[in-house]
Amino acid sequence: MRPLILGIVGEKSSGKAVVGRYIARKYGYPFIVFSEDVLNVILELLDLNWRDHRVQGRLAEALRNTFGLDVVARAVLKQVRQHQRARVIVVDGVRKFGELRLLRRMKNFRLLYVTAPAEYRWRRAFGRNERIDDRVSLSEFRRIETLPHEREIPRIGRLADFQIDNVGSTKELYKKIDAVMQEIPSGH
Repeated sequence: MRPLILGIVGEKSSGKAVVGRYIARKYGYPFIVFSEDVLNVILELLDLNWRDHRVQGRLAEALRNTFGLDVVARAVLKQVRQHQRARVIVVDGVRKFGELRLLRRMKNFRLLYVTAPAEYRWRRAFGRNERIDDRVSLSEFRRIETLPHEREIPRIGRLADFQIDNVGSTKELYKKIDAVMQEIPSGH
């Protein structure tokens, strides 16, 4: 049996990585961040700041424009093949319809949308201050969400198989994640 691939999509600071890491830790499933390996190697080679979402987004767009809209998804699927014995493989960061089309061709793919209102996510990002673009005004945060690497996310989210509204405590989020995991059939 092929593993189920659980893709995660969500706006900036919605909690995608928290969801993915929780599933990996609690259920023992592999966790792959969509663009992390591909983009970070290139950013490191070019001596660009990986902590800046805008730089990552421009690089991802350049790769897509040069090598196809599903280039990042194809790279991720190579990583997925390394975990064929897992029951579920969690993949964080589906961002584009080209990526979604490639993944949806697989019968063993499901999509989870993690979302929260923009102001809530902005406060979360501002408070954590992990990335260069976390400490921006609310209006700048909203403007960033209109950039090419961000703008398709809400529309993709509406096509998801599962949705988590991440507006409560971490404990409440974990309960919502566990509820989604109960909906995933053991034999998919």
